[in-house]
Amino acid sequence: MSVARRFVPATLCLLLAGWLLLARGDEDRVRRAAQLGAAGQFRAAAAEAGRVQRRPAAAEAALLRGRALAGARELAASATAYAHAAALEPRDWELRREYARVLLALGRRTDARGQMAASLALNPRQSLPAGFVAR
Repeated sequence: MSVARRFVPATLCLLLAGWLLLARGDEDRVRRAAQLGAAGQFRAAAAEAGRVQRRPAAAEAALLRGRALAGARELAASATAYAHAAALEPRDWELRREYARVLLALGRRTDARGQMAASLALNPRQSLPAGFVAR
């Protein structure tokens, strides 16, 4: 048996195990960020969610970061986090709806309408939040 046949599978298993450990750590960070946000500790929640960089947890972490920053009234930073989340999960209508509300609060009406249109395209049965009108 060649050296490659013997060590390549072992190396791949080690790499997979390492990736799974990192992913587990990210899931723990996302869970902790959600708990902090639910407790009203928005800045701590945003910081914890900001530490997550890898998929699949990155999209949920970016969404939690956007929510936490909105709760802390840091709307510009919240919009940036929502933009990142929307890039990772473009088919999440609730994310787009929340992003639209933050953009509207920032006075970015055109961008807000675009995000709300994307949200409505994904879920046409939803009701419009305050500040948006049907056409």
